[in-house]
Amino acid sequence: MAVLVKSVLSSKASLWRPTSDVSYLEEAVGCKIPWPMDKVLLYRDPVTSEDVSMQNKEGETRRCKIFDWDNEDDEVIAEGLVCSSNSKERVNNIPLGPSAVSIQVVKVFNDNAPLWRPSADISVINDAINEKIAWPVQKIDVTAAATPDATLPKAVSPGSNSSTKSPKQKCFLLDCSNYGCKVAEGRVISTDPKDTCHHVPLRPNASKVCVEVAKIGNAKVWRPSSEIVFISDAIGSVVAWPNDKIKFV
Repeated sequence: MAVLVKSVLSSKASLWRPTSDVSYLEEAVGCKIPWPMDKVLLYRDPVTSEDVSMQNKEGETRRCKIFDWDNEDDEVIAEGLVCSSNSKERVNNIPLGPSAVSIQVVKVFNDNAPLWRPSADISVINDAINEKIAWPVQKIDVTAAATPDATLPKAVSPGSNSSTKSPKQKCFLLDCSNYGCKVAEGRVISTDPKDTCHHVPLRPNASKVCVEVAKIGNAKVWRPSSEIVFISDAIGSVVAWPNDKIKFV
């Protein structure tokens, strides 16, 4: 999940996902960083409640990215809604246990990815659409970025140096200041000019990209918002990016 660091108690504590210019917590004060959900204690303790579905500031249901539990490359295989992390809750009559959450699957990107706990009727993620499944907490990323109106990518607009790619194609984001260096890794979510990113239309020759890894954390995003100014702010969120500054893997 994404966490805004306001103060630090241990100056030598290392970041979970360090970048090239930020390695310790004290260097991340005032910045948004990713942190494993099982290592965050919320003041109202929603983690022990029966329902940890969260609302963002616009009132939309918080969603999560679901990573392949059997793949070290952190492939995003689906999106869903976090229902509970109560260790006593049952999914398919089996208690969740520690370090696990129940998720309702709402969108699938890899049909044949295996479930963490298959049942007699459901063995791959595509079978679980609109169903509740158990998943290891370290293999999800809770974020408000992936909203229900997110559309699958279409062909990249003519005139850019990027060709048509399949949905959720992995890519590098290049510096918008014409230096050409790679500032982040991510996946294209949409190239529809009518789609919105942080309530602003994409418009032609732009794509909505989910940022997964920051290469240069202090690089500025193309269209800053009140919450996202630098690439390090955008980890686990989405940004608009010009098509000619996207390099597909």
